[in-house]
Amino acid sequence: KKLGLVCCKEKNGKINILTDGDLRRHSNNLYKKTILKVCSKNPAWISNNATALTAIAIMNSLKITSLLVARNQDINKKIKNVIGIIHLHHCLSRGIK
Repeated sequence: KKLGLVCCKEKNGKINILTDGDLRRHSNNLYKKTILKVCSKNPAWISNNATALTAIAIMNSLKITSLLVARNQDINKKIKNVIGIIHLHHCLSRGIK
């Protein structure tokens, strides 16, 4: 979907993300490394009830471009299900600032 990331689910159900930045940072001998050694272990999440402005504020403060979206009732759980991904460029292209 041209988001620059892919979600990786561990056996225990925990979601990690592998970004294009992770690949660039670990590009030296990448073929010898496992996904779990390269991926981001604690991705940023947002509730599906949050506003786009809140999402933009979180992305700006963390200096990232994407957030994983979870149901509001699951947002505080350790293991969450991804119901979507919100990207900074999608917000900006719709005129949200």
